[in-house]
Amino acid sequence: MKNPNPYEGELFYNLGLSLMMQERFGEAFKAFYKATWNSAWQGNSYFYLSKITCMNKEFADALDFINKSLIFKSSPRPELLSSQV
Repeated sequence: MKNPNPYEGELFYNLGLSLMMQERFGEAFKAFYKATWNSAWQGNSYFYLSKITCMNKEFADALDFINKSLIFKSSPRPELLSSQV
């Protein structure tokens, strides 16, 4: 069985942005959530998940998402660290 999660989250992140601009927030939420599978897009995706849940007045969930966004945006990704000094 193939893994249903995407290899790269950028596609789902960009889909989420497009759906946000179209005010299709439920679909955007699903796309951003799928984008969190990929570490490169977790911080930004959790930010938009927080934004959507705030719009739905789900403030406890929004707080959880924004905290995750801050954690993933502030943690260094090993692939970005250079082995050269």
